[in-house]
Amino acid sequence: MIVKDNFFFVTSNRETQFTDELVRGASEYENIVVTGNGRMASYITSIRVTMATLIACAVSFYSKDVFYQRLAATPYANALIDYWQWASADATAAFGPLNVISATEWVYSVTGLKIPYVDEDNTGELHVGFHNLSHTTKLAPSNTDAADYPAGVATQYISIRFGLISETVGA
Repeated sequence: MIVKDNFFFVTSNRETQFTDELVRGASEYENIVVTGNGRMASYITSIRVTMATLIACAVSFYSKDVFYQRLAATPYANALIDYWQWASADATAAFGPLNVISATEWVYSVTGLKIPYVDEDNTGELHVGFHNLSHTTKLAPSNTDAADYPAGVATQYISIRFGLISETVGA
């Protein structure tokens, strides 16, 4: 039996996904198309969150669509696969001056994971939750008050990139 690993990246759309304003404890859920159909059995190997707001946050993975679920509500325990969380101090200044106070973009990342993932509703999607664990509100891109944005930032956004490995078994 030969097992072949297929590694690929999937990235959320920063213009249409994770765009809600999130106060402390609020969550937003998105379905990120990977294959467009099937169970999509794979492993999540890395997570990189890039955003224009410095906050403590968590990313969670679900086996089916749960985008209406709220963090403060009863957890969708039967669909929750796993999660990863960061303190705001875990962020790295991505652009601008290298001190976090005046940076214009922050990156949170983790590699070396092997989180088993199966899409139980057979949509070929990665079902993801983003949770604000900070006292700071994550602003929505539609917020037009530029005074609320960090220096040099034209819009608020979150972009999340996931590394995935799928395994193909052959003879």
